[in-house]
Amino acid sequence: MPVTISFTNDANAPTTNIVQAAASLPVSVFYNSSNDSLFRYKTINGQVVAEVDPNFTTSYSTIRGSFNTVINSTMNASNADPFNLTKYISTPYRVYPNFGSLALGSYTHYLFGNTNMLFMLNNRNEIVNNFNNESLYSHALANTIINFPSNCVKNIAEQIIVQDSNRSNNSSNWSALEFKTDDIIYFTLSLSLSTIKNGTGQEASPSVSNYPGISYHIATTLA
Repeated sequence: MPVTISFTNDANAPTTNIVQAAASLPVSVFYNSSNDSLFRYKTINGQVVAEVDPNFTTSYSTIRGSFNTVINSTMNASNADPFNLTKYISTPYRVYPNFGSLALGSYTHYLFGNTNMLFMLNNRNEIVNNFNNESLYSHALANTIINFPSNCVKNIAEQIIVQDSNRSNNSSNWSALEFKTDDIIYFTLSLSLSTIKNGTGQEASPSVSNYPGISYHIATTLA
């Protein structure tokens, strides 16, 4: 059965600021076979022990590129702040061509009162390009995941096992943690003040300190 897996170091799927990505991640980003998985686990005295498997064969460049495809796909932010406000009920305010464009909308809402005031940020193209550039955010995301500490991997393993007991192997030997088609993965991208500066009309606009900083939980399905 498909399961829902949070990569946010939380035992449960996020319930707020969820953004649905149109693109899927290949299962092979996490799992190829019973002997070849990004994560492995075993059970000792009833406790799950888990870690990144150093022998996983999917290349880092493939993992990074797969996440970049998701980040560059259409994003539906209907269930995320501030796009879930009534004044943004129409599709153009809630659906964006990629995460970088969504980030711009978030910034301009909090700085200038509307998601559509992109002209007020003179580094708007830089913001979009940075989020959508494979060598930047996708690189950081992929690098974090393939170097997860054991407690994070344990959290992921326990989420999967609790939801689908058929993937549980109560053994003291290492087993590949299985990911399957139609599993839903949540990963987090956070926005902060560091990439913003005001543009035209700066004197009449709120300070960038008005931006609260938001973490968006990107939902994508394995295929």
